Amino acid sequence: MADDQPHPGSSARLRVSVVVPSCDRRVQVVACVESLLRQSFAPAEIVVVDDHSRDGTAEAILAIAPSAGGTSLRVVRNGRNLGANASRNVGVAASSGALVAFLDSDCEASPTWL
Repeated sequence: MADDQPHPGSSARLRVSVVVPSCDRRVQVVACVESLLRQSFAPAEIVVVDDHSRDGTAEAILAIAPSAGGTSLRVVRNGRNLGANASRNVGVAASSGALVAFLDSDCEASPTWL
């Protein structure tokens, strides 16, 4: 393999999904997702699980989706409030990455977090 080619198991080819469960934290989850979009190693996808929010969380995330660049930004909506742990499981089921990372909606990731 040439030196300029990534090793098949290297992070250069690794698809990482980030799951963010959220309920009624519209402002915080937007800041959270924006921090994920600034990662030095971009996630392949961000899956926000809207845990039956009533504050426009899903709409706020969908509004920033066009600025996500090469990262897929999706919202999965729970039909009823399931709680953070069950919402993480919903997010994993909806993810396509080889690895799944979790971030709470009230957190902002530093640029090298991932």
